[in-house]
Amino acid sequence: PQQQQYQAAQQAVMHNKAQIEEKMQQEQIRKLQEQKSHRSRGKFLSFLQGGCELSLMVAIDFTGSNGYVSDPNSLHYIYKPHKPSPYQSALRQICGIVAPYDSDQKFPVWGFGAKFPQREQVAHDFPVNPNGEEVDGVSGIEQSYLTAIQSNAFQLSGPCCYSPILTKAINECIIAHNEVMKDPQADIQYFIL
Repeated sequence: PQQQQYQAAQQAVMHNKAQIEEKMQQEQIRKLQEQKSHRSRGKFLSFLQGGCELSLMVAIDFTGSNGYVSDPNSLHYIYKPHKPSPYQSALRQICGIVAPYDSDQKFPVWGFGAKFPQREQVAHDFPVNPNGEEVDGVSGIEQSYLTAIQSNAFQLSGPCCYSPILTKAINECIIAHNEVMKDPQADIQYFIL
């Protein structure tokens, strides 16, 4: 019986020790994450203050998985008269935060997942603005989206294929990088898609 009590006490001590060690490790991880987060914010702000420019690129999902435009449950449903669609809300919120840091206020707006009547295949990379890829300001982003979704120029289709849009965005980044490499006075750009 004494041997069993001794073993039980030993197991309880080992269990408590393991719990204490786990709590200490969790606390150390939390402190490291907090320090890293603080350092990252400082570095990012330093980049912006040092002349780094943010460049916003917008890609809009026109696949059928968002629901028919006329369906009130669709992410593209336009509520009348003054309630924005879920996509409009997302564009306003995200672009409203990032856009002020983009110095030229010109934004490429691309679409993917739409089926145009004149094409046999689904378009996975097309300018949403009929006048070219770039639009002026956040209002231009929203207006090009609304014009596209209300124009009936295409059908929401699928499948969802990001690759062409990502390739286009990567190419934009490469072009900007090459410009900085040629001209040390050029501002570094940070792209957000």
